[in-house]
Amino acid sequence: LTGLLSGTFVFALGTLFPLIQATENQHSVLLATAVFVCVKIVRRISTNYPRAKNQVKVYEILELFTLVAETSVVAFVFWWYRSLELALWAMVIISAIISIILCIHYFPRKFQRPDLSNIVLYLRYSTPLVPKAMGSKVLSHADKILLTVLMSPTIVAVYSVSYSLAKMLRNLTSPLNSTLYPA
Repeated sequence: LTGLLSGTFVFALGTLFPLIQATENQHSVLLATAVFVCVKIVRRISTNYPRAKNQVKVYEILELFTLVAETSVVAFVFWWYRSLELALWAMVIISAIISIILCIHYFPRKFQRPDLSNIVLYLRYSTPLVPKAMGSKVLSHADKILLTVLMSPTIVAVYSVSYSLAKMLRNLTSPLNSTLYPA
């Protein structure tokens, strides 16, 4: 629900941004971000399927593969074209491809309809979590927001790629750390 609201908000902002005298590049970056948020919702659902079936190692491998694929595509496109806009759209495309492949692989051929009798209960439970989740996302990306405001989108792109590479290395070693140093 939070991802859907965030994606809708960013998409609305992206479509209204040209009315607020933004450049075409900023408009395209906002639209790419909105599409990425929506694609990420589908990817989260499909990558969580193995974890729900107690296949945590498969889930971790899928998460690592997705992170490596997105990071390498963004790094390559940004390095080759020197365009934040193209790098974001490349990340959207690779994320959409991964999501489609995972949906085809994991979702059953005969789709079972969810039981909607408890929808009010589900919404009552999840609605208070929306501001918390949106606030935590803003706080987790505060460094990028500050860099965008104080520096430039190009600096943010370089920082994001560097941070993602460092995070990927940390994710590679985290299974070893939990095995070697159990809590």
